[in-house]
Amino acid sequence: MPVTLITAEHPSNAWRYPKVPTAEELFEYSCREEHRRCQNLIQDSYPTNLFNTSHISPSEHGFVWAAVHAYKKSSSLDHTP
Repeated sequence: MPVTLITAEHPSNAWRYPKVPTAEELFEYSCREEHRRCQNLIQDSYPTNLFNTSHISPSEHGFVWAAVHAYKKSSSLDHTP
């Protein structure tokens, strides 16, 4: 099903939320309860340089929260399928 997004006419705002440097910290801050019960993170599927080349911020509601926040604050949101 196609999705149409209409962007605002004004410039976007910078993303001001802190980034995490590792997959372990992304898991810890995104899924606090699961991380607390987990002994360690066995494996992740992130490319090795992703955390060095991208700004990844943890969120319990991930993509939906980021999309709504970006829309409301007129920030840009880059994503790939």
